[in-house]
Amino acid sequence: MKAARTGPAGFLLVLLAILPLLPTLASILRSPWPESSADDDLAILELRTINAGRGEHLVGPYSRFGWSHPGPAEFYLLLPAYRLLGGRTAALGLGAALLNLASAAALGFVAVRLLGVRRGAPVVALLAGLISFLGPSVSGSAWNPHVTVLPFTLFLFLAVAFALEGASWLPAAAFVASAVVQTHLGYVPVVAAVSAAALWERSRTATLRAEWPRSRRAVLLALALLVVLWLPPLVEQIRETPGNLTLIARFLRTSGSAHAFTEVIGAVAPPLAAAPVRLATLLVPSTSDQRSIGAGFLTLLLVALLPLARAAAGRRGDAVARVLSTVGLVSLAAALWSVLKIRGEIFDYLVLWTAAVGVVGWSALAAVALGPAAEGPPGGAGDALARRTGLVAVAAALLLAALATASNARRVKDEAPVAGSPIAPLLDLSEKIRASLAESRVRRPLFSIGTHDTWVPAAGVFLNLHKAGIPFAVEEAWWPMFGRAFRPTGREDVRVVLGDLSLDGALGPRPDHRFVARSGDTTVYVVTDPEWLGRHLRRGPGRVVAAAGTRGDPSVTVDGVVPAEGAVWDAEGSLVLESKDSFLTVAVPEGPVAGVVVSADNNDTYEVAVSGDGRTFEVAGTIPARSEKGMRERFLFSTKLRGARELRIRPLTGDGSFSVGEISFVLAD
Repeated sequence: MKAARTGPAGFLLVLLAILPLLPTLASILRSPWPESSADDDLAILELRTINAGRGEHLVGPYSRFGWSHPGPAEFYLLLPAYRLLGGRTAALGLGAALLNLASAAALGFVAVRLLGVRRGAPVVALLAGLISFLGPSVSGSAWNPHVTVLPFTLFLFLAVAFALEGASWLPAAAFVASAVVQTHLGYVPVVAAVSAAALWERSRTATLRAEWPRSRRAVLLALALLVVLWLPPLVEQIRETPGNLTLIARFLRTSGSAHAFTEVIGAVAPPLAAAPVRLATLLVPSTSDQRSIGAGFLTLLLVALLPLARAAAGRRGDAVARVLSTVGLVSLAAALWSVLKIRGEIFDYLVLWTAAVGVVGWSALAAVALGPAAEGPPGGAGDALARRTGLVAVAAALLLAALATASNARRVKDEAPVAGSPIAPLLDLSEKIRASLAESRVRRPLFSIGTHDTWVPAAGVFLNLHKAGIPFAVEEAWWPMFGRAFRPTGREDVRVVLGDLSLDGALGPRPDHRFVARSGDTTVYVVTDPEWLGRHLRRGPGRVVAAAGTRGDPSVTVDGVVPAEGAVWDAEGSLVLESKDSFLTVAVPEGPVAGVVVSADNNDTYEVAVSGDGRTFEVAGTIPARSEKGMRERFLFSTKLRGARELRIRPLTGDGSFSVGEISFVLAD
């Protein structure tokens, strides 16, 4: 296939492709770029970027399911901007914006080359709608569900280019596909399906064996890129037990919750229709109130028209529109299948990438509607009509790109892609921890996270300490999130516990813990005597006083046998509490009791009440939830336990699967 003639109009379309991204880029460059401006996922991403640059991190962003996405391509792509600009958090946003800028420019170039000016202009207009839909906060975000959307859109058009023009596009397609898949596992089915469809379309128009002599260099280059890009995760797989790819395979083999097809359609309709709906909103702002209705209608229209467009292009002999329609159809089917397989709730960010599928689908419909340029002598009627329609298409693309750019420029203040000020509590907490470690001459602390949601500020604290050159380790349960670069080496000389303010009640009364710092909603303690608990812990056998609404033998909770950490919640050694009205009452041992240790299902909280007479109970505190799965021991220390004769425990919050495995007591000195 010959490349379409474009001229200055083609160059203009490439410029229009990147125009809506410029407000995001300008906002990042104007930002003050403060220190300590990251917590949550962004801090973890920055930690992994730093460690990837040191060769200590060979996998991708973390997953909430306990593994990491396949490879570190995103981190390597972000590293140049990050290092060039002094390792500041905002440099990640700049790197993401530059990646999106490069993807948009390349997409504009590919569209114009394959489709020409007349049919490439709608692609550029749809791209403007997509960028406006994403907004500044997404187009300047390095978070993996965000940073992959535009590169994935580029991949879909690179697949079309390969099918039409052959192996010269393979290196670019292999590079972009690998980067996208390594950054988010969810792209695997769509990338695989589209790659197979492109190969099939190519085999229809050319004999692959006959193409080999002139495509050999491109194929070998593509293979070399694949080897280089996939070597780090393969090295990690060989070096670690279990390797990350093994963890992913185990996850994929387990069955997840099923979603109804209507639920899937409802989730993907807004992103699939995002580009045209956003363009309509830009042109007629009053239509914004009808976006949900319009998205559903347009999605059904896209699903219905794509097969008809593919058939029409085939009958017409329009190879470009045919291949574009094929990629649109295959990517749409694969996207729906992928979303059906999502584990748990279908959050908006999990289906954001399907907006790219919508762009290629709507581009295919536009290409079929406009049809190929009429053949005839230059200056003839067909040529004049093509010029006029091309001029109209470019003018429309120019108008829509300008409107999208103006919209993003207005939104950038409220949707700033990078933080404009430091997170003061994180700075304060990090400095207090650093000072305490230095004062105590701690060489390498081991950090524990005592309450689940504290991982958000903990990520920011860990980032600040890591950037300050302070070595530390993180307890094993949090390796999937923070990376194996922070696992213990055996040289750790103190344990530091971070948690929310409930930690003050749990650890404050304990003589084996020392308060270090508190800032915002986060508090920090240091373990001063690791052997104290072992000397004062009183296991069963004990005595059950009463139980109601339970399933199983209540005596297992005081028999002195603690379920293994991570054991299944309703295993034989646990007592199931069937509802929040259930309770279990046990006798408190004689002697001064300082605390209680409860082995219970991890993601539930339990109320502990005590009584001195067996009739009137007073709440002593709450057993908090734990982030690790299965049965987990938790502590409650309270002065109200002194003098108590009975202790009652009942569920407070959780997933409805409540159980207690063992109740033990801690005696005071």
